[in-house]
Amino acid sequence: MTKNEQSYVSAISEIEEILRSLDTENVDIDRLATDVQKAAELIAFCRDRLASTQTEVERIVSSFD
Repeated sequence: MTKNEQSYVSAISEIEEILRSLDTENVDIDRLATDVQKAAELIAFCRDRLASTQTEVERIVSSFD
């Protein structure tokens, strides 16, 4: 799935999955940096999606004024 096809819900699910894997006593040290990097990218995607949605909602609501 490319970044453009990623949904907010699937990104949140993937972040939660990464967090669950990091919350165990058996953290795979060889994957730790990769997992943290992926989580950071997903968080940035979610923040961007929230910001663009907020802008769109504000535009829609202001059209009623």
